[in-house]
Amino acid sequence: MTPIRLDVPAELTLPGAAALRESWLAALGDAAEGAPLELDLSGVGELDSAGVQLLLALRRSAAAESRELIVCGSSSPVQEALAVFGLEDWATLEGAAP
Repeated sequence: MTPIRLDVPAELTLPGAAALRESWLAALGDAAEGAPLELDLSGVGELDSAGVQLLLALRRSAAAESRELIVCGSSSPVQEALAVFGLEDWATLEGAAP
């Protein structure tokens, strides 16, 4: 099944988190049942606690719908923010930055 590629802005921060959450939920609602989700976080330059919460909520939503969450890239700021919260392994990262 073709993955649903979710748009990810350069900043996953509080000011845009609510709108992005609605956008991602709408994409889930429009997608085929069970289609995997794909995120490319390699272009994210800033991630705060609201962004981390958003990623965790997306993972929960995917699991609740029996969808695989594929993270095909990650930036250093993403990895650093996740490490602060002890979430280095929140998802399997394919092509993560060293």
